[in-house]
Amino acid sequence: MAYRGGPVGGDPGDHSSLAAGAQPAPHRPRDGVVASGAKQIERWLETDRLQLTRIPELLAGRGCEVSYTTLRRFIRRRGWTRIAFVRAGL
Repeated sequence: MAYRGGPVGGDPGDHSSLAAGAQPAPHRPRDGVVASGAKQIERWLETDRLQLTRIPELLAGRGCEVSYTTLRRFIRRRGWTRIAFVRAGL
């Protein structure tokens, strides 16, 4: 007997077959990953005066894939907003 919305002949609350086809969530680096390059990031912002949009590209070249949003959140938590956002007009 088929249960409407559930597997045939199985437990109506068993959704393991649905989970088997689910894709894993993409890995998002934590601030800890970005923190390993904190000194270099600060140097790029303060000394080299690079724009924030350029830094994820440079980090990717070093094997650290970081989104712009993650980097921006990291910089705000560090209190570097004056360095990064005033110059960029944000």
